[in-house]
Amino acid sequence: MIEPFRGYVRTENKRPCQKFGGGEKLLTPDQASGCYEYAGVLNGEFTVKDMDDAAEAEKLHRLVVDKDINCRVMKTTRGMQFFFKSSRWVRKNLTHEIDALGLEFDTSTGRNAYCVLKFGGKQRDISDMTFSAIAKRLTDDGVPTPANKKVWQPAVVQSILTNEKYKGGFKCGTPHVTEDEVKEAFLAAFNKLLDSRDELIENCRIAQGILCDTAAIDTELDELRREIEVVVELSRKAINENARVAQDQEAWTKRNNGYLERHRIASERVGELEDLKQERSTKKLTLDAFICELESRQLAVDEFDERLFAVAVDIVKVRGDGQLAFRFKDGTEI
Repeated sequence: MIEPFRGYVRTENKRPCQKFGGGEKLLTPDQASGCYEYAGVLNGEFTVKDMDDAAEAEKLHRLVVDKDINCRVMKTTRGMQFFFKSSRWVRKNLTHEIDALGLEFDTSTGRNAYCVLKFGGKQRDISDMTFSAIAKRLTDDGVPTPANKKVWQPAVVQSILTNEKYKGGFKCGTPHVTEDEVKEAFLAAFNKLLDSRDELIENCRIAQGILCDTAAIDTELDELRREIEVVVELSRKAINENARVAQDQEAWTKRNNGYLERHRIASERVGELEDLKQERSTKKLTLDAFICELESRQLAVDEFDERLFAVAVDIVKVRGDGQLAFRFKDGTEI
């Protein structure tokens, strides 16, 4: 895929520290990688859809995977950014817009737009391909699946890429099971789960209230953001004062470095809390989908459904005797 950036700029608290809209020389990837924070300047051929709500971003990500939409995806501290290879339909940057799916988003486009790629010392990785795109590539190249089938499914690719056994240096002693055996065992396990459907739904809702609550996180985030605002203002005043009035430079540097350290500590903590909040929001979305599937299944399931499998199952374990154990999204194991 074409590189979406024409260069890079150093940033501080997500704001550029250098000009880049008038043909100025930009940083190379090697130069940018050494910065504590930096951003990529778009090359004018991409539109970036930025979604700060983790749950809504996950909905769009699922659509991208399911529909095999060719785009790059970058996880941010709060949500995700989607890089689409087209600028024809978006002529200017937008904020707080609502799309046809009812999802709120911002967009960046044009040669003067930028995306933060490293923040708080943490690099943000951009994935080039979805599991669906990888599955399509393997199918098109004629590579057989582990079950010796011609068509790859996204769930199979995901299981391989997240399985330690495929990373090398691991001798697998797990008994071999076929795809049909997994499907048959899943139907038996899921139907057993339906026997206590109402109780399970109630337990899921209780778990949501405990595991997905973000009130305390939001309170601490508000306090940290106020701290960052205070420190930024103190540092700004110190810089202006140093420019106007002669200062003891050693004392001034020590004082300003203290402000920068407070800013760093608060920013890193904000990143940690936003990651935790996103995890809890994603967990809530996962449980919502699981509850919805349970509520819609009044009768036993007699035919394998790949979407149901993806929504319901967290992990499949193969025991030493070849028996399969399914851990569902609510934590129940059968």
